[in-house]
Amino acid sequence: MNPPFGTRKKGADMDFLCIALKVASQAVYSLHKTSTRDHVRRAALRDFNASSAEVLCELRYDVPQLYKFHKKKEVDIAVDLWRFVPK
Repeated sequence: MNPPFGTRKKGADMDFLCIALKVASQAVYSLHKTSTRDHVRRAALRDFNASSAEVLCELRYDVPQLYKFHKKKEVDIAVDLWRFVPK
């Protein structure tokens, strides 16, 4: 799931998070774009029934040109490493 952080198929990261919180017993760790931080927190707590959603750290993630649809040689993306705890 990670990357592409829900950018190639919009919402793919949130689909992953929803299912992961349903099946996890302890915690879910996931990467999401920093620019979506408020949305991810709100969705995890309100829509996906997480008891907590915490950003552990902000990272820079380098995505190299791997596919024909990639237009740049590489892209550096700001991402958050999250820890979600299911209820």
